[in-house]
Amino acid sequence: MSLTSRNTARTGGLLPNCAPGEIAGVRVVTDSVGSEGRRQFALEARTPDGDWCVRAHLGADDREQLALTRLELYPYDVSVASGGSPRSGISGSSLRELPLGRWIAQAFAILIDEDKVAQTGGGYDDMLAELGYTDASENRKAWARQVAEEVRSVPLRRGRRGYPDDHYRRIALAYFDLQAQGVSRGIQLRLAEQEHVAVETIRDWLHLATKKGFLGPGTPGRAGRTPGSRLYGRGS
Repeated sequence: MSLTSRNTARTGGLLPNCAPGEIAGVRVVTDSVGSEGRRQFALEARTPDGDWCVRAHLGADDREQLALTRLELYPYDVSVASGGSPRSGISGSSLRELPLGRWIAQAFAILIDEDKVAQTGGGYDDMLAELGYTDASENRKAWARQVAEEVRSVPLRRGRRGYPDDHYRRIALAYFDLQAQGVSRGIQLRLAEQEHVAVETIRDWLHLATKKGFLGPGTPGRAGRTPGSRLYGRGS
């Protein structure tokens, strides 16, 4: 991952409209640095102190999974971006305070909903496919939510074949709901508390949800998961 500092004139003149420490959203951008104009997703946010804007480029890594590929910071103050001097430089402590895990988890959730991604051109569907996202209509998403709620009301009785598939679909959707709230580290603990089960049980359920195609594979030490190919459908 590379780190650069630049002004708003070279980043499209865009200042994230959000509170300090919060994410403004995700947009499709043309990455002109080191990738020959390749289009990528970019998460935009403000540092917790409010003085700097952050643009985190998100693209596919060598495992074809979503990863942070470059981080840009530039002054939030428009007058500074126009040629003035920033109040203070970017410090190591400022970088350590960036809630990247929470931001990236929220970005994963935003990418599931095309309406939440700001676009200045095409390529959205192709980029999602490259990252392993499932393209699903709103009707399919609503159907998945419905069957997940229906299985919630049925007492869990594990038979010879284990719990029904829709149980694992519900667990995957609950995982994505927490991800949308910015939960990254400790997400398994939060889910266990929510489901009133042990963390070890949640790990087993997430493993099976992944195996059954409701969750995309995770990467150790990296925040965020993508929907599996079966989350919004009945395919195998």
